[in-house]
Amino acid sequence: MYGGQVSDPSTLKTVFNTNQGYRVVPFPMIPVEGQDLTNIPAGDEDVHLNLNHRFFFEDMPFGLVILKSIGNIVGVQTPAITKNIVFHQKYMTIKYVDEATNELIDEAVMKSGAPHAYGITTFE
Repeated sequence: MYGGQVSDPSTLKTVFNTNQGYRVVPFPMIPVEGQDLTNIPAGDEDVHLNLNHRFFFEDMPFGLVILKSIGNIVGVQTPAITKNIVFHQKYMTIKYVDEATNELIDEAVMKSGAPHAYGITTFE
C-alpha cells in the first residue's frame, strides 16, 4: 500500500519504522498551559497527551474496534489490538473493551464502525 515510501518491508515493525509518510505525523501532544516559554528553546517545552486528538475519536472506534470485532467474527484472537484499545481508553470518555474479560462492550461498540453495530455477527 505504501509502495516506495517504505525502505524496509521485511517485518511489520520495520514497515512502520521506515515508512516516510509517518515521519511527518506527530504524536498528539500539546504544550502544558501556564509555562513560561521565554527562556525555553523551541521543542523543549513541557507537553502532555492531547486527549482531543482525532486518534481518540476516529482511530479507535473506526479502526482498532473494527479490527477487534472482525477478529471476533472470524475467530481470530487480537491480543495486541485489545491491549492498545485498553491502554488508550484510559484517556477516553468511552470504554470499548471490558478490562476484566477483554471482550468488547456492546453499548460502546454500537457507537463505532464495527460490523456488530450493523448487525453483522457471523462470517456468513
